[in-house]
Amino acid sequence: LLVPMDESLSFPLIGELPSPIGWTLSELRWELKKRLERDFLKLAVVTISIKEFGARQAFVMGQITKPGAVDLDPFHPVSALQAIGQAGGLKEEANPSGAFILRDDPLRPGMKVSLAVASTIAAAKDGGDIVLIAGDVIVVPRLDRIYVVGQVNKSGALDISSSDRMTVSKAISLAGGFTRFSSESGVLLVRSDQPAQVIDVHAIFGGSSTAEDPSLKPGDTVYVPASRF
Repeated sequence: LLVPMDESLSFPLIGELPSPIGWTLSELRWELKKRLERDFLKLAVVTISIKEFGARQAFVMGQITKPGAVDLDPFHPVSALQAIGQAGGLKEEANPSGAFILRDDPLRPGMKVSLAVASTIAAAKDGGDIVLIAGDVIVVPRLDRIYVVGQVNKSGALDISSSDRMTVSKAISLAGGFTRFSSESGVLLVRSDQPAQVIDVHAIFGGSSTAEDPSLKPGDTVYVPASRF
């Protein structure tokens, strides 16, 4: 049987089951056994084995030799540094100490959390490396650039000049502005070694005198999440 991502699971005799995404094999086996014995059999013997997994990928972007998707094997965990290695390693102009992972925040649907990536093998051996999960995005910035990613019309890198002040709102404008699906009030400013900062760019564009529009530094990343509505 193919287990759908968000829909119910259809099983012979029983009919429709709620989506088992997140269940263990033991939990699914017990649920099937319980339902079969309740309506059809005195003693149901249920055995479940996984034939193959659906595609599970993380993504590496920024100053990487071959940016793109990295396949994840559920039986052989892949760490952030391993994924960077699989993508050909860092470019010369990369800022490894500023690398981070964008991961879905389970407490705030549609938002992301940032996780610092170990900048050296030694730091990784000390517990600084992170095992990737499906949907993770590793961003490796360039020392003299900032990045705008997510729900903007032209996602990518922007050169930053020491003579011009680059702010969050200006970076989004240079990236073509928001898409129709963006969360304009939930923009994240991600900076190395600091917690991600939420910026209300909707208020900035609306002319609010109290909304903060921080200046950007080389290596910063501006992430525009999708709106929940």
